[in-house]
Amino acid sequence: MAEEWLFGRYRLVPAFRRLHAGERSVELDARALAVLECLLRHAERVVPRPTLIAEAWPEASIVFDSAVSKVMRRLRVALGDSHGTILQTIYGEGYRLALPATLLPPRPGTGATLHGSAGAGNGAARESPLRPKPIGAASMPRGGPAQAQAPPAQAAAAAAADQALQPPRPIPDASGKERTPPERAPAWQLWLPWTIAALATLLSGGLAWLLLNRAGPG
Repeated sequence: MAEEWLFGRYRLVPAFRRLHAGERSVELDARALAVLECLLRHAERVVPRPTLIAEAWPEASIVFDSAVSKVMRRLRVALGDSHGTILQTIYGEGYRLALPATLLPPRPGTGATLHGSAGAGNGAARESPLRPKPIGAASMPRGGPAQAQAPPAQAAAAAAADQALQPPRPIPDASGKERTPPERAPAWQLWLPWTIAALATLLSGGLAWLLLNRAGPG
């Protein structure tokens, strides 16, 4: 619930600009609300006109007395104070609210309950069994989702490549001392002889075809 001002038989709810007097309720304009709140903050004390103007017209540089008087008349009509006994005009000084006022702080009400229930409803929707649950960090395989979804063949090839990149491990000899095995030959040295043999075969075949064409008729 929003904060409220209580003074006499009246109740003011600034958040809704509503002034209640018993079963009667009146909506105040913004300027009348600002003036009434100023008088409530200084209840039972005389508020000089300059102070009232500074608090109720903070954005205005010049405020005429007629404007202040019009707002006071509207407030007296809203309060049913036709004789000016509640909102008193102290001539030569200012204005005074002749009732003690109490400001009630906001009370926890249906607003917080509604927000809480709405949050609970949203949480229930997020935990609905119809929706797939996200994979947490604890259930994610090491290496991330890419390795978790990799086929077995790709995983085996990746493991072989990792093993090939590792340095050779020392091998103990007959005396028990560890010796480092010879380093593996680079991959290009393995397929280079086959490439040379294939090129030689193609070259010899091409030469034989040229010789046969030249030895032909004519």
